[in-house]
Amino acid sequence: MKKLIAIIAVASMGFASFGQGYFTFTGSVRGVWDGFTSTPRLAADMNVGFLYGTGSSLIGAIAATTPTNSVSLPGSTSPAQAWNAILNDPSYAVAFNSGTSAEAVTPTGANGAFSYLSAGSFGVTGTAAGSTYNIIVFGWSNAYATAALAAAAGSPVGWSAPFSYTTVSNIGTPTSMPTAGLLPFGVVTSVPEPTTIALAGLGGLSLLALRRKK
Repeated sequence: MKKLIAIIAVASMGFASFGQGYFTFTGSVRGVWDGFTSTPRLAADMNVGFLYGTGSSLIGAIAATTPTNSVSLPGSTSPAQAWNAILNDPSYAVAFNSGTSAEAVTPTGANGAFSYLSAGSFGVTGTAAGSTYNIIVFGWSNAYATAALAAAAGSPVGWSAPFSYTTVSNIGTPTSMPTAGLLPFGVVTSVPEPTTIALAGLGGLSLLALRRKK
């Protein structure tokens, strides 16, 4: 009886694995850039993950089609609003590696490329083989290991335009993401508006004048 139960358990795991969607998660050179300095650049200082889902996304309602989507620029959506849209979308989920139960996160290289598990295939929790999903890649500073930590810290976040991706089973070879339509995107830190800088300068001069009078 125990042997039969063990056989059934193993068989069930095999069927579950076969029915699960498998991915590769890679991006080509110049796929992600940062604006953490005064000049946007390619640098090995980013982490990236991705969302999968169907239909319209909450983050897409902020900016759906511009390949250099980002936040924290003057007059734009705040990082907190963007992170809320990324992490709490009822139609989209952050990808987790089903084999490790860890978030599928990988760093960028100095040339803006990235390659999770050296471009190896992996199962994603909650997906099905042979299904087509919309994919949105998003990035943040690599000072934070996961999206949740970056969100909690208020890290600037950028995201790609959505693209279509079809999964395979564990016996297939997943399509690479760049050929599926990933466009470059950037993560931009906040830059004060010129008027804000001018006002700050005037404020500083006023304080100095008051000190001199005293």
